[in-house]
Amino acid sequence: MNRKEYSEEEIKELVQKVDDVYKSWPKPDCPDCKKNDDVIITLYGMPTPELGIYAQKTGKVKLMGCEVYPGQKFAKGFCQKCQKLI
Repeated sequence: MNRKEYSEEEIKELVQKVDDVYKSWPKPDCPDCKKNDDVIITLYGMPTPELGIYAQKTGKVKLMGCEVYPGQKFAKGFCQKCQKLI
């Protein structure tokens, strides 16, 4: 399977499109910081190549993997300041 190579312009457009989707998602408050300024969204499942690029280029989402187990607790966010899942 061939991977698509993205130009810098395509990456900028991709980041803007994904930003438009995720900026409206609610972020939980960090129990330690008591605010959500440094909290990013956590996402589960197999990411698309575009989402992988977005995560790598912006650091605005934390990809949690695609394997889910019965009884597993899901994080709603990740505090970059405290380095803790929420």
